[in-house]
Amino acid sequence: MALDRNQFGDLVRNWVHYDNLSQNLNRQIQNARKVKEEFEVKIMNSLKDYKMENAIIQVAGGKLSIAEEKHTNPLTNSRIEELLHEYYERTGRKAADETAEIMKFLKAERGSTTSKKLKKQTA
Repeated sequence: MALDRNQFGDLVRNWVHYDNLSQNLNRQIQNARKVKEEFEVKIMNSLKDYKMENAIIQVAGGKLSIAEEKHTNPLTNSRIEELLHEYYERTGRKAADETAEIMKFLKAERGSTTSKKLKKQTA
């Protein structure tokens, strides 16, 4: 069966269109998040200045209030290594600190997955 050039051309054009669209939308999302954050800081500063941090603001579609969010720190290799040293220090096993061996094992056994994707290189 021969390659249908028209169909293949349509596939490539569609892929390029949606690749460009996704890049543009991602840029717009990043910008919108940045601007939203700037307004958030201004609102929170205004509420703090007027000692109204417990205020509930009625808006279309819901209410706004200041709330605390907790975000867990990512477990990067350097953070795991820090924590392992800290663990051995706290448990009094300083003489038997096996951090280097554990890190070597984790890096060797981490594993990876491989997949094939189209990749666009700009001229």
